[in-house]
Amino acid sequence: MHKIFISYSQHEKDATLFQSLVSQLLAIAAKVSLSYADLAPPGSNKEDFALQCLEESDTILLLVSDEYIAQSDCKKEAETALEMGSQKNVVPILLRKCYIKEQPYAPLKWLPNISGGKEPVALDLHDNIDAACCSIVEEINALIQNPELASKNTAKESETWPAFFDKNPLKLDGGIWMTVNCDRKDHFSDGLQKSFAQNRKAAKSLVYFLSACEYQKPASLAKRLVYEFAAKGLNIGFTRVTERSTELTEIEVKIGLEPIDTWSELWKEILLKLFVQADTPADLATKTRFKGHDKIAVLLRLNEQRWQEPEVEEHIKFIVSQFDHLPNNARKFLVFFVFDFLRVNADRKELCSCHLDCLDNIMDSCKSDAIQIEHYKLMPPVIPDDVVVWFQDRIQQKTPESARNLLTNLKNQLEPQDQKRPDFDMIKVEEMQLEAWKAINKDASAFFDKKS
Repeated sequence: MHKIFISYSQHEKDATLFQSLVSQLLAIAAKVSLSYADLAPPGSNKEDFALQCLEESDTILLLVSDEYIAQSDCKKEAETALEMGSQKNVVPILLRKCYIKEQPYAPLKWLPNISGGKEPVALDLHDNIDAACCSIVEEINALIQNPELASKNTAKESETWPAFFDKNPLKLDGGIWMTVNCDRKDHFSDGLQKSFAQNRKAAKSLVYFLSACEYQKPASLAKRLVYEFAAKGLNIGFTRVTERSTELTEIEVKIGLEPIDTWSELWKEILLKLFVQADTPADLATKTRFKGHDKIAVLLRLNEQRWQEPEVEEHIKFIVSQFDHLPNNARKFLVFFVFDFLRVNADRKELCSCHLDCLDNIMDSCKSDAIQIEHYKLMPPVIPDDVVVWFQDRIQQKTPESARNLLTNLKNQLEPQDQKRPDFDMIKVEEMQLEAWKAINKDASAFFDKKS
């Protein structure tokens, strides 16, 4: 028996349309069971009953109207349904016309859609409400009859990025540095990029601490810097997943018993990702195929759990010291330490500040004439407005619809529980921007193939 939970408001107009839909659903009563808050047994708690029904259901129907959006119990039922993610089929049904674009369930597939257009037509606006209800039942019945379809959330399929950028051509105004990481001016243009440009020819290795919430993907700053200067002709070697890969890969720092143990394992991993053999950083820079390179980039990652390990500061200092006191011709390392916070919010403000102070202290204690060391921290999140500005700066034909389509496409790629967030996970933004760069630079792959 396929279990369906119906979430709706008690408003008189909504209740009438709800009854019309339930009457039509009785046509498939042999294969479905219906539940909703008003079926709670006398004396029981409606909210607890609804939650239990939500958990047991296979499909959840959200009967949306202005009253539904305004009612707190309906809002809670909808949020709970979305938090269950791909375990459920969540189907919003537009009962009465209202503004839905800001709702967390907006990107899902809406009913009724008799005409097959892009937008649903509210149930109460149909000339024949019974026919519209019948079309909804047919869609639900299709879910029940197709288990593979029924096991998936009913979110609209995201248009592939290559297809999207074919429809929305971008200006040829730059390379990958114009895309990755949404032009975060303070942290990149006025910070990391400027520092590297000023110091890249100096006889010193460059060490950068990058710390931020894990959602902000601070490693993307390092990748963007390396890609930009590689595209500008600087001969940079960097750690890769495979020898033919074009992506700067990240190496997890595993804290050993002693700093020398941590370094020993880390050095093996660095060499493995560079596909060479060398006993020391000096040997790597002067005796291997990297002796002719301007820089050798290494991206190291420590998540917040690692910071709790005993004497982790000493281990980080020891790693940095390996790039100190090198001969002038070997001071060509570009070392990124990425520190991920689990979350950056008000509840963890004091703890995050403590971690940042610790990193600043490590940085200060590691400064020397042979190393340029700096710390870039707590970059802001990528908010939808930032993505729109980035897109509109590069699109050839600006229309409000194209910007909305961009955000819809990006949002559809997130898990349902993440679609309520006011910002985007950087990894999704970077995937989108990388495809945009490929759309602008048709020979992008060939360019990096030659470099590798």
